[in-house]
Amino acid sequence: MNLQFRHLQPLADPRIPDIVRKMHFSQHLLVFTHNDFFPRNIMADEESAKVVAVLDWESAGWFPSHWEYCKCINWCPWKVQEDWRTKYIPRIVSVYEEEAEADRALMHDCDLSIYVNPWVHA
Repeated sequence: MNLQFRHLQPLADPRIPDIVRKMHFSQHLLVFTHNDFFPRNIMADEESAKVVAVLDWESAGWFPSHWEYCKCINWCPWKVQEDWRTKYIPRIVSVYEEEAEADRALMHDCDLSIYVNPWVHA
């Protein structure tokens, strides 16, 4: 996934942060992923708070195992829902903090970020 965020730029490019170089060589299993796992797509029972359905599966597919966490943490357009990111996501989805840091670096900390707008979500 980081290769796409780098827009095929070589790892030797000085704009590429060290964490991205490190994570580029990490290997992850492909897993079936919802790919849009945000509060707007989760139905819960009001009384018990039990999840009764997960909606909006049209973006689902086979992605590296770290992708769901990175997307939940980095691509959430409503940053005001900090509880979602810090309290609930780590309980629901496996945590891949270094991979998420690499994705954030590509989106925000290098000149390549002009190609990626994490606040626009289909």
